[in-house]
Amino acid sequence: MVEPADDFWAPLWQLDGPTFLGLYFVWFVILWGTVYFFRHHDYDTSWLTGGAIALFEGLGFARFAVGSQHGLHHWFFLVLMMIVGFFLFLVRSRDSDGTGNSGSGCFTIGGCSGGSSCGGGGCGGGGGCGGCGS
Repeated sequence: MVEPADDFWAPLWQLDGPTFLGLYFVWFVILWGTVYFFRHHDYDTSWLTGGAIALFEGLGFARFAVGSQHGLHHWFFLVLMMIVGFFLFLVRSRDSDGTGNSGSGCFTIGGCSGGSSCGGGGCGGGGGCGGCGS
């Protein structure tokens, strides 16, 4: 007899790798699109980013945990997607922070703190990207 809990977790180990990775990518697009929507509408909080990361990474960790118990053992692409996805949730364009530097080619990781890098020219003066909070 199959336990109800086994039925709930079954898709995590019954789906073949490429199918799961395709669905995992769709999950990323849905979450990233949702985060982008809220950021675009001036609701950019650490809770929003952290929640999206938790949901995205949580599904990956669940696949790993349940799949390992059922004999799955090829994890390279899942781990790669988890790492890349994690960083893509943290990267945001400078346009979305309301500083008006549209088209500047500037990107930050985690908002206005160190860790920023800018494309050549067009960023304005101070702080490499027009400065934070100006």
